[in-house]
Order: sequence, then C-alpha cells, then structure tokens
Amino acid sequence: MNRIYKVIWNRVRGGYVVVGEHQVAKGKSGGVKMVQAAILSGALVLGNMALADAQDFSIPITGKEAAYDGIRSGTDGNYTYTFGAGDYLMISDSSASTGIDISGSTRSIGINGLELSIGQKDQYPVLKGVNLYGDGKSFSMDSGKVTVSSENTSMTADAYGIYVESNEQTVTLGDLAISASAITGGENATAYALSTSNLDNTIEGGDLVLTASAKSAQYASASGITAWQNAGDTSLPGSTIGLKDLSVTVSAEVTGADGEAYAAGINGDDKSEIRAGNGDISISAKSASGSAVYAAGIDSRNGSVSMGDATVKVLAEGVDNTVAAYGIRAWNDNDSVRTGHVDVTVQATGGSEDNGYVEAIALLANGGEVSVVGGTLAAVSEKRLCRRGTCQ
Repeated sequence: MNRIYKVIWNRVRGGYVVVGEHQVAKGKSGGVKMVQAAILSGALVLGNMALADAQDFSIPITGKEAAYDGIRSGTDGNYTYTFGAGDYLMISDSSASTGIDISGSTRSIGINGLELSIGQKDQYPVLKGVNLYGDGKSFSMDSGKVTVSSENTSMTADAYGIYVESNEQTVTLGDLAISASAITGGENATAYALSTSNLDNTIEGGDLVLTASAKSAQYASASGITAWQNAGDTSLPGSTIGLKDLSVTVSAEVTGADGEAYAAGINGDDKSEIRAGNGDISISAKSASGSAVYAAGIDSRNGSVSMGDATVKVLAEGVDNTVAAYGIRAWNDNDSVRTGHVDVTVQATGGSEDNGYVEAIALLANGGEVSVVGGTLAAVSEKRLCRRGTCQ
C-alpha cells in the first residue's frame, strides 16, 4: 500500500517536518521526523510531497469568530475545530485575556489538537488559557499544549491553564502539557495548571504534564491540580477528576515579609474526588524575607485522592517564620489519600519556632486516612535558632 507524506513548516519546532497524510488529517504529532535544514536549503523536490505551512492564529476561540471559518463546524452553540498539524494560537496583545472561552450562548467546543499560548504583561490581572463559565458547558481537546504567562509590575497576576469555573461542566482531555506562570511585584500571584471550582464538575484526561509557578511580594499560591467549591459546603457535591499518568512540577515564591507561599502538586477540597495513574510530583516553596512557607505533594481537605505508583519530592525554604513541608497530607476526618508504591522525600529548611513552626512530614493523617501499598519515606527538618530577633 502506497503511503502519502507531506512536508510542512512547524513553527514551534522551528523547522520543516515530514508528516504522514493520516497525521495531517487527524492533527496528530505521531510519526513526525525532523528534516535537516541542509536538505531543504535549495529547491525541494520530493515525489508525492507538497509544502504546506502550518498556520499561526491570534484570535481567541469563542465559537463565533470569522477567522476560523473552514476550521470551525457546528451550529446552535456546539462547535468543533479541526486544526492542521503544527497549528498555533498565540495571544500576546491586549485584545483578550482568555485563549478559548466557552461562555454565553456557546455550549461546547471541541478541538482536535492545538498549541495555545497566551502571555501578557501589565494588561490584565487574570489570564486563562481555557475557561468554562456558565452551568452545563463542555470542552474537549485531543492533544497539544496550553501555556499561560501573566506578568505584572504591581497589580495582581493570576494564571489559569484550564479553568472550570461554574457548575455541572464537563472537560475531556487527551495527552496534554499545561503550564501556568504568574509573576508580580505586587502582593498577589496565583498559578493553577488545571483547576475546577463550584459544584459537580467532571474532568477526564489522558497523560498530563502540568507545570505551575507563582511569585509575588506577599502572597503566592501555585498548584498542578486544584479541585474546590466556592460554596464551602461539604453536603453539596464536589467535582470529579480522572486522569492517566501525571508529571507535576510546582513552585511558589514570596519576596517580601509577613506573607505566605503555598505550593501543592494535587490540592483536593470539599468532597472532590481525584483519581490518577502513576505520577512524578516535584514541589518547592520558598521565602527569603520572613513570610510563611507551605509545600505539599498531595494535599486533601474534605476530599479524596487516589493514584498508582508515585514519586513525591517536596522542599520548603524560609527564614524567621513557619516553614512546613508535607509529602502526603489528609487534613480532616473525611479525607482519604490512597496510592500504590510511593517514594516520598520531604525537606524543610530554615524557618523559626519563635515566630512559627518548622516541620517536615512524609505522611500526615490529621484525622483522615492515608493508605499506601509500599515505598520509602524520608523527611528532614533543618531549624534555625532565633533569640531576640536574631537567627543563626
């Protein structure tokens, strides 16, 4: 059987790629091989091959925009977008704060594959890669990347990769990389890669690579996965998240005093149920100026978390205040965390017991239940001696 290939320019890779006709049609990245620039420096003559540039877009996706005519199909608020291999959506000006917006009369958006990037400085306090707002909305994305970068000089900087904001919403994801970064010289920064709030939302996904980082002068919060409800009522239904394998990297930093840095790999709250396959979780939180520091690999508060085998590394660093690091923590009586074989390494460095407390705990069941099949646990706490305002 003859196979047909195309040579296309891939903006993200910065070079030409050879893509099978099947991958081009389906928007998949499998079977792609880089072509040396020397081969393509002159006239390109390849039998049964044609040059076709991947497309760059700059218009947010809402279900209504003319820029995607021919790519978008569907009616009555339900839309499907079929992009080509290497297609890229970049939003970098002040025209919008959300890359893909499912709200208003738009009920559902489905995307086969896309690399989405939204990054701005001193334009908006909140940036979102994908946002679902309004009860009963749905979103699906088969493959690609979502990258959000919010940087502000003084105002709040919040970055959300995929944010499920209302009630009874559904998200279905393939294998994705999701990144959220928030930096401000002001008081507050929040970075959540994948998050859901409110009631009875459902997220199902494949293998995910999640990255989140937040840095501010006073309060910084970052997490790979966050599930909570604004109602704060444990009698109401929480959200459910079911994923395959995970790679999670999270950091939070506070540069000023009297604030708080909090970083978590998985943060489940208010009757949420989070399930995942195997995972690698790496967390760090720090402050060099006297703010409290908290870091946790898996943090469950009135919810449940279950996953397969995992490696969890947590580091908390600080001075003159509380420094606390937890590998796995179940806060309350109704909490449950279950894993397969888990290797946990936890370190708390610095801090002050005169102004707070210093602790490093690999597994903590504070009224809840933590169950692991097996593994290794290591926790190190390095306290600082403080007397009359002087720390050594």
